[in-house]
Amino acid sequence: MFPQPNLWNFNPSFQRQNSPVIGYDNPSKPTYHNGTNSHSTALVPNGNHTPDLYQIRTPVLGTIEDITEPLLTPPSSPTPVPRPIPTLKKKLLFIRHAEAYHNSLYASGLKNNALLVRDPQLTPVGHNQVQNLRNEVNNVVKQGYKPEIILVSPLTRTLQTATGGFFDQAVQLEACSLVTELCDAKCNEGMPVSQLKRIWHYVNFLQTPEIWWPEYESREELYNRVKTFRNWVKYRPEQNIVVVSHGGFLYALLRVYFANCEMKLIDWDVL
Repeated sequence: MFPQPNLWNFNPSFQRQNSPVIGYDNPSKPTYHNGTNSHSTALVPNGNHTPDLYQIRTPVLGTIEDITEPLLTPPSSPTPVPRPIPTLKKKLLFIRHAEAYHNSLYASGLKNNALLVRDPQLTPVGHNQVQNLRNEVNNVVKQGYKPEIILVSPLTRTLQTATGGFFDQAVQLEACSLVTELCDAKCNEGMPVSQLKRIWHYVNFLQTPEIWWPEYESREELYNRVKTFRNWVKYRPEQNIVVVSHGGFLYALLRVYFANCEMKLIDWDVL
């Protein structure tokens, strides 16, 4: 598992819980396989326990010693030295979540109502879109794309989309708050990790704090988060990475509009 930079909070006492899993298309029926969580000790909180600031035990190739600074200082040397950068190309598969209830309300002209639905689930239309996505994913895999990790926003609609769309693929799902939606309305606020684990027990939440969304996020803060994601993802060891996210985040990252459940495979240059 690769550690994620934490933008808003830090809570080191996460425990994995074994609990029944609920299917994306039936809230009462367990349908999905179990995943395996792993833990990395590459990063440790600093002495002041300040969010987002870490001290590195040793510089390790492929880790993010400092996601915002291109130089690092090993403990044995006071002089900054260039950070090792892997010279490879990644392929990122970006997916926007399927239609959720706030999308349906917004499309019906009920914008204010849409913004007030906290962490909405997928609509019946959205579930049908996920079934189509599942077929598209299978076709992409048959054509040679082998996903190694799925980074998924911890909001319910993205978790439902990721689990349904990749139902036939044995790939680890990792919750990643970096790719969540702009948090400027109730519909983009999530559930605490302790609650998410009871539902999505096969998703890796080890690097996600209990309260992982901010009270409010400006556009400028979203762009800073996008920059952090760009710097962070290039140091991940995987070459083929799936990102299941949201329209606002994906537009800020790629300057491309995604329809609900749309998928785009993009060559991602590391340098």
